[in-house]
Amino acid sequence: MNLSHALSATAPVTVLRLEGRLDWAAASQVEQFADRRRQGHVDDAGLLLDLRALDFCDSLALGVLVSLAQYERQAGRELVVFGLRPPVRRVLEMVRLHDWFLLFDDCEPALRWLAPVSAGA
Repeated sequence: MNLSHALSATAPVTVLRLEGRLDWAAASQVEQFADRRRQGHVDDAGLLLDLRALDFCDSLALGVLVSLAQYERQAGRELVVFGLRPPVRRVLEMVRLHDWFLLFDDCEPALRWLAPVSAGA
């Protein structure tokens, strides 16, 4: 799995892009990213999770994403997901998390949703 992150050019939001397979072996990369955010290495108002290139996500990795979303909410920020491919969407639906995450099909609507959140922060 590849993980990359950068501050958005249009809003004070970090975009976290996940590519490939997010399984138990790769979940540690997301946990390391989450640990850096928990340690205060955050200069944004929210997290935009780009899953357009994610082919697979197992239940352990979903737990890591849920933990990250819970932390973001506790810190007064939001985690927004966009670009779910059908296999990953099916996993979210099977474990009934598709209604728990804030999901968008594309990046622009997700950024527009986060813009008022980040403006008020």
